[in-house]
Amino acid sequence: MTAIPDHGRRVIAAIDAGARALGIKPGMTVTKARSLAPELRVVDAEPDADLEGLRRLALWAGRRYSPFVSPDAPDGLWLDITGCASLFGTEKELLKDLHRRTAASGLSVQIAVADTAGCAHAVARHVPAGRPVTIEPGGHRKAIAILPISALRLPGGDVEALRKIGVRAH
Repeated sequence: MTAIPDHGRRVIAAIDAGARALGIKPGMTVTKARSLAPELRVVDAEPDADLEGLRRLALWAGRRYSPFVSPDAPDGLWLDITGCASLFGTEKELLKDLHRRTAASGLSVQIAVADTAGCAHAVARHVPAGRPVTIEPGGHRKAIAILPISALRLPGGDVEALRKIGVRAH
């Protein structure tokens, strides 16, 4: 697990499956994470090295899954797989192959596909499925409606301000 400085405190930047199972989430303070798991091992994040790793992963994914791939720092990739599924038989088989290969390399992955990039982004980061999630065409409003406000990709201060005035998901 890695942490980054954030306004005088350390917050979790990246987690593994074990930390996720303990209820630890990116953005949580290290102090709160340690209250859930006192034995927690946290190291300082290396954003430049992480971005370089994402770039290498994007090059690999671009050779295998889609010509349209880009890093989504700090911890993700965007893949536009439109029209690419037939190379694997079906979209489900493409996703299964992508999940199997990335997980086999030791990465903790969350994969989501939707008819909008925003929905795929939100579901991948807020629905810990352990397997690829496909939101059927036209299902993005229903999928997003059950997610927390933080899934909207707003700055943290804006999310907190919305919570303070009573805006909730659902």
